[in-house]
Amino acid sequence: MASKLSRRQFLKLAGTVGGALLVSACERFLPTEAVQPLPPTATATPPLETPTPTLSPTPGPKAVVAIGKAEQYDQALIRSELERMLDSMGGITDVVRPGAKVGIKVNMTGAYYQDGFVSPSPVEWYATNPAVVGALCELLIDAGASKIYVVEGLGTAKPSVWDLWGYKEMADTVGAELLDTSYPDPYDDFTDAPVGEGWFIHETYKFNAVLTELDTFVSIGKMKPHAFAGMTMSMKNLMGLTPLSVYRYLPGQTWRQSLHGDRQMDTRLPRVLLDLNRARPIHLALADGIMTMEGGADPWEDGVAQVKPGILLASKNPLAMDATGARLMGFDPAAASGSVPFLHIENYLALAQEIGMGTIAREEIGLTGYTIEEMAYQFKPAP
Repeated sequence: MASKLSRRQFLKLAGTVGGALLVSACERFLPTEAVQPLPPTATATPPLETPTPTLSPTPGPKAVVAIGKAEQYDQALIRSELERMLDSMGGITDVVRPGAKVGIKVNMTGAYYQDGFVSPSPVEWYATNPAVVGALCELLIDAGASKIYVVEGLGTAKPSVWDLWGYKEMADTVGAELLDTSYPDPYDDFTDAPVGEGWFIHETYKFNAVLTELDTFVSIGKMKPHAFAGMTMSMKNLMGLTPLSVYRYLPGQTWRQSLHGDRQMDTRLPRVLLDLNRARPIHLALADGIMTMEGGADPWEDGVAQVKPGILLASKNPLAMDATGARLMGFDPAAASGSVPFLHIENYLALAQEIGMGTIAREEIGLTGYTIEEMAYQFKPAP
């Protein structure tokens, strides 16, 4: 009759005989990201006498970008698609905690010129559509956001532009506040936001102080080419955070000439963009490419036309998302400065990668949802 093994003898035998099989089985099911150990408990089993080998999981991608699809600006359908996209990235509870104060930077390019322009509608051509913003607001509220600001530096735009383009109705529905960052309201003056170590052009930038009080900051850019920057997406979108009264040269000017510079467009603007993205970091980036434009970024430019790629993008890394957006537009995000799409500017995406803001390398970006091949739409670049 066989003698019984004690519990300690059994565990020792199992660690000696079955260890190799156990490691082999575990390695087959390792996740792409490191597993976090469970916290110790009062009833934890003492460690085995035989040391347990350390398992090294395969590194995952440096960033994840979700590619979505929508053919119309139907807020309910967009909400459903955005929810799927965000869930595929691990959700947003890591960037939106209960009680969070959230700011959403939209792209309303040309509002001060074209607030009566209705054919086609600006938000179905060159401006972020409020249906995308409203859908995201609903998801942010579900995640626990207590206050949402929708922000843009309109400056000389008539107050009616929020209403004419559907933003007031959207904001009223979801309980968001519309804020023109070209003015210091509700404060008496602007505040200085530091770029941090390694700043390029300005050590600090003037911002509406609300922007420095946010727990979460979101950029929803319009996917389109840009004559000066090559393309507009989430990172270029931050140019509009700055107050016109501070960064234009002359009263009445409707663009931020001091940030662009005189005859320094090729090297100054990309560094201003990276400064701004460090002074007000983006926690969640989205791009509205459902209906947009090609050939430029503004309706008054020659050769522009409305296009309908049906694309939505989202990522917690704005650089990776913008690089993916470039690929979807038929552009190379690593293109040499002076070539398409960066015809008149140093490639600021490559520069951002160089200073450690993320990656533009295709093999280092994990994609969820649709593939680039499925959703690619060749845009005519800005001349």
